[in-house]
Amino acid sequence: MRTPQAKSARPEKTVLFKWGKPLLVGAAIFFICFFLCIAVLSFLLMNKDLGDSLLVSVACVIIALCAFLGGYIAARISKEKGLLIGGGVGLLCFFLVAIFGALFTQTGFGTIGFVKLLLCLLPAGLGGFFGVNRKKRRK
Repeated sequence: MRTPQAKSARPEKTVLFKWGKPLLVGAAIFFICFFLCIAVLSFLLMNKDLGDSLLVSVACVIIALCAFLGGYIAARISKEKGLLIGGGVGLLCFFLVAIFGALFTQTGFGTIGFVKLLLCLLPAGLGGFFGVNRKKRRK
């Protein structure tokens, strides 16, 4: 005769909820931050003429900062495997940026595409690492 196993008080999360929610929230945070930073940059460009090299450099910094923030927030939500969650957010954001870039500019992947991949993956993974390992404050 089988005895029923004791059910845990906390139900197990489904894979979609466990991994999908932090990835989607992190990607949404990335794009909100990215849109706001690019909007501010475009207003600055209306008043001043920046060179092409400076414009590309500032855009790369914006991508890296937004990817870090998206990975950090996603890892804070998942509370585990921050490097993996952050890397997933970075990869998802890179694919979306690459798709939108290809649609609007009709350019190929090229060298800048590889740089964008690194600028999405590395800071997002680092943000995930710091997001999981952040100590909670005592009250």
